[in-house]
Amino acid sequence: MSHPQATSAQEIAAWRRSLLAHDEFLRDDLDELEAHVRTAVEAQIAEGLPESEAAAYAIRDLGTPADIAAEYAKIDPNRVWRRRLRRMLAGALIGPVAVLV
Repeated sequence: MSHPQATSAQEIAAWRRSLLAHDEFLRDDLDELEAHVRTAVEAQIAEGLPESEAAAYAIRDLGTPADIAAEYAKIDPNRVWRRRLRRMLAGALIGPVAVLV
């Protein structure tokens, strides 16, 4: 994920987008995870690491998006199904309206 010219903000933004592929996360979860990464980046920069390395290490240390999603799924196994059901219901309600327009 690390690119020599990438800033920590760019790396964190790319990492956050990768989390969006997982239904386990709510916006508040993403905000909290990002706050953890940013805190770790600041600490590592204070210890002398270059910004892009600090971001890469902070993201790596938190775990892969799939691993983090699995942990969230353990906490609330039904969360994913509730979110998917809401999306399907919203699509069923919005779909016919879009056809009429």
